[in-house]
Amino acid sequence: MADEITQQNVLAGATTVAARTLLVGEFLTGKSGGYPPPKRFMDLLMLKPQLRRSQKTEAAKPELLPFG
Repeated sequence: MADEITQQNVLAGATTVAARTLLVGEFLTGKSGGYPPPKRFMDLLMLKPQLRRSQKTEAAKPELLPFG
């Protein structure tokens, strides 16, 4: 599920854990026909490496180092 969320770019622009959690919750609610995901499932899903950091932050790291 975490791979699908990152492939569909659900977390675009989300820079905080709260924002990422809200976007993932909305995505999963849409996938389940309107039922919100259980809190325990959300907690476990948000621990996945794909969802721990926004993609924007990961892409910006190499640019921070002037060596290259």
